[in-house]
Amino acid sequence: MNEAETQVIETVKTAVKNKFDEVKDGVNEVRDRVLELEQRGSAPPYVKGGHEHNLGKVLKHLADPSATPLDGYEREYSDEQKHQGLSVPLNGAVFCPLGSLEKKTLDYGALSPTATGSSVVNVDTRGRDLIEVLRERSVVMGLGPTVIRLSANEVDIPLWATGNSSYWVTGEGEDITASNPVLERVQLRPKFCGAIVTATLKMMALTDGVIGHMIGDDLTRCLAEEIDKQALQGDGTSGAPTGVENQSNVLTDVWTGSPSLPTFDDTLEMIRLLAAAKTLSGRIAGVTDPATYKTLASTLKTAAVSGYLVEDGQVNGYPITQTTNCSANTILFGDWSQLIVAEWGSIALASDPYTNFASGSVVFRALMPMDVAVRHPQSFVKSSKV
Repeated sequence: MNEAETQVIETVKTAVKNKFDEVKDGVNEVRDRVLELEQRGSAPPYVKGGHEHNLGKVLKHLADPSATPLDGYEREYSDEQKHQGLSVPLNGAVFCPLGSLEKKTLDYGALSPTATGSSVVNVDTRGRDLIEVLRERSVVMGLGPTVIRLSANEVDIPLWATGNSSYWVTGEGEDITASNPVLERVQLRPKFCGAIVTATLKMMALTDGVIGHMIGDDLTRCLAEEIDKQALQGDGTSGAPTGVENQSNVLTDVWTGSPSLPTFDDTLEMIRLLAAAKTLSGRIAGVTDPATYKTLASTLKTAAVSGYLVEDGQVNGYPITQTTNCSANTILFGDWSQLIVAEWGSIALASDPYTNFASGSVVFRALMPMDVAVRHPQSFVKSSKV
């Protein structure tokens, strides 16, 4: 290696080192800013993808905007979402990511054994968890539905209902029979799921505003539970979406047991129905209510076939789960990738400090625009008592 080549190599090495130092300085700067933002909040932040979102900070701001202005990542995220969601006015709302609900361990202070807000006591119990409202865990999102995020108020997704047909010909001047595909559409329209709760003056004062995080967390989990329920059994009335159970053309199986209970033949029939409809593929799984799950797990297949209808969380090799959000005496079995969960923007949190001005209470509201639809209803079987 001659002197010129050596010098070129050294020059390249120096340039790479300088660039590395530049990137390192940038990373340190971002880290310091994140730490600064975290220290401003009163509750643990939501962390995902390198960003932090403090839900408690948002609720404190909503309770008293003039005293606690919104800044940092929380403001940046909300401002960005205002231009990406629905084009409807949500005055005073702050948009929050759904992922901010994932934080479970929070330092809320202490609550007395009674259930009223006036019973909040100012006792230091750091390190303990709040005894939260018992809510159903989200099952639908764990089944792998197709989640899409929309900005247009109305969306129609083309659906290839009937495809072309193929034919054999002799090759002796015979024409191929023409066939035309049938196109339909899956409609997605924003449906608004909301919840409202009131925080009393004493609740806000004795917890130094941290009650705001408790309220925000419960509001958003309340929405998540309701959306889960409607995705499974929604009937499409009163502004709610139509869930899997009530979709037109969903395959059905009526239990043959006496009394009317699921049998080994019913579990096989669910698979047969999907196979006959050419839909036995994708993310196949079952969902049922707790009582039915218990029956499945304690019922033997047949005298000739050993084992129970459900073993190790599976029915005939396919996973099955239980939730109170599923209708009683019902099994929903199918390809859950065919379920579409549409979201318009993020959860919008807002407050009304004026309605209960005389008492000093603050009303918090959570609003989530969403819809559910099924691309091919024949991808699901409703196996039930009736």
